[in-house]
Amino acid sequence: MNKTELKPGIFIEGFDTLSAMYDKIDELGGNENTFTFGVTDSISEQMAVDYVEYFIQRCKYKNYNPETFQPAGVRMNEFNYAVLSLKSACQSEYCVIWKK
Repeated sequence: MNKTELKPGIFIEGFDTLSAMYDKIDELGGNENTFTFGVTDSISEQMAVDYVEYFIQRCKYKNYNPETFQPAGVRMNEFNYAVLSLKSACQSEYCVIWKK
């Protein structure tokens, strides 16, 4: 699938199946290099805040795929919620967030 760098050294990658996600975790060396993994929709706002870029000057979070992610049919350049920012980077059902 496609990998996105959320912050320097922190990456997210999406997967369509659980087995593909667990294969990636094995490839990364297990849980010690993995921050979180699982169903993308279950990631909380507080957890997302720790992983996504924040634009202080605009008080909003980065949209990693501004051309494709359109919540409720509205195209946005930044988001007020970190979880929307994270979902713009991983639109797959499952995701893995890890450090390099």
